[in-house]
Amino acid sequence: MQEKKDGAMYAPKGRSKPVCAPGDFPVGVIGLDHGHIYGMCNGLTEAGAEITLVYDSDPAKVAQFQQAFPSAKAAASKDEVYASNVKMIASASIPLDRGPLGVEAMRHGKDFFVDKPPLITLEHLEQVRHGFYPLNSRNDFNAIRDFFRQEKFDDKYLDEELELTKIILPDLKADEIIKLYIKMKQDYDLRRAVMFLKLLRYSYSSGGKSFACQPFSVMSLFQLIEQVGKRLENTVIENQDFEVLIKHYDRENAFFYCDPPYFSSEYVYQCGFTWNDHLRLKNALANAKGKWLVSYNDCKEIRNLYDGYSFFDFTRLHNMKQRINAGEQFPELLISNYDMYERQRNKPLQLSLLDLTTEQQIDLEQILKECIINNGK
Repeated sequence: MQEKKDGAMYAPKGRSKPVCAPGDFPVGVIGLDHGHIYGMCNGLTEAGAEITLVYDSDPAKVAQFQQAFPSAKAAASKDEVYASNVKMIASASIPLDRGPLGVEAMRHGKDFFVDKPPLITLEHLEQVRHGFYPLNSRNDFNAIRDFFRQEKFDDKYLDEELELTKIILPDLKADEIIKLYIKMKQDYDLRRAVMFLKLLRYSYSSGGKSFACQPFSVMSLFQLIEQVGKRLENTVIENQDFEVLIKHYDRENAFFYCDPPYFSSEYVYQCGFTWNDHLRLKNALANAKGKWLVSYNDCKEIRNLYDGYSFFDFTRLHNMKQRINAGEQFPELLISNYDMYERQRNKPLQLSLLDLTTEQQIDLEQILKECIINNGK
């Protein structure tokens, strides 16, 4: 019988309370440098897991481990463990290897279990920041897309997670984690929003229909979400027909920016947008008291529809075609019921000894185009 005084080889055993059926949760082990792996695997097997594979560069350590866990087959390499059906990889490798091993395991779609801090250098921290939760799985994309088709979350493993939390963590910590699990389950709108954001980032051109085949890290979204949150903290978001909103908010000091589906590209949008909707938008804006600005693709149909209003045309990179035809430009058209050059025209002009600062000699259109292309910088 082992005691705490045995130090690194101390492997406590608790009560057996499986939370899964035999064979449902296979576990692989990589790295046997510390005896803590025995206590870790004891806890896993007591919860119903099965240790099926083990790898270490030292055959003697593997043989010793197999005596304690006979179900563990010796793997020839880490890759054999990654390629297997194990759902989790447990490790007691040296501290310097734990962080990179964890990132590597999760990139192979495995959960990672370690009982000591896995990050001991700033380099490891950066690897986790840029490599944690890579969104590059077609299966994950399909799962999220199917959710939005059914509008239903699958919580079939929640009860097992709650039981496992009670077994692994001390009572106080377990109570805190259980409260978070339950709160997350009940907050449907938040879960749906997170799923939708992931779906957009997985998909080609954020369409939510086809897998983009590009890696993506959720970590890169954290700062963006914080910035968006601050920008929208005093914003009211409504989901109404544009005609209803324009009539509701219209007044002389109002400003409307409209970004309707581009003409001939309406099929991209699930809500549908017909030529009659383009007409309705134009008529609603024509009767508005406030100022408005509309962005469209530059085409004769839209120019004819808004004939008599101010036009400003320019081109931008066609983001959806850069892989096929790098550098291809897309023609854009801004339409307004006010003078789009007014603000630039009213700015103070710099004096010049050459007397080249008259309004006729200043290309306001070029200045405005540069502001648009450079995001106003």
